[in-house]
Amino acid sequence: MEIKVISFNIRCVDDPGGHSIAERAPRLAAVTDCYDADIIGFQEYRPAWEPWIEKYYGDRYDMFLKSRCETDKEATPILWRRDKFDCVKTGFFWLSDTPEVESGVGTKYIIATAYAYLWFWKISKPEKGLR
Repeated sequence: MEIKVISFNIRCVDDPGGHSIAERAPRLAAVTDCYDADIIGFQEYRPAWEPWIEKYYGDRYDMFLKSRCETDKEATPILWRRDKFDCVKTGFFWLSDTPEVESGVGTKYIIATAYAYLWFWKISKPEKGLR
């Protein structure tokens, strides 16, 4: 069994001179398509990326994301191939002494992570009713 996983920092902001989200999104898709990943993790996702992620990944992948805090909509989404996985559970926690409460430790940024439990059904699709 082989599962291809990649991680990519998409850089949250628009930069001038060929580095806007609209200019970077097709390049991101070209790079990630080369790997034909089963699971993709993105860092520094912002709402401005949403139409581009939907355009380039929406037909093949399901996605889970949650913003790290109410005032900063940055997120670390997880995408998985819907033709290979069923999502059993998703979750989110802050990297702190109180992981269930919006918080951070020793940094000016609030650091959080998302996770997903996935059933790789291409190998062993469960019989109906066994989930």
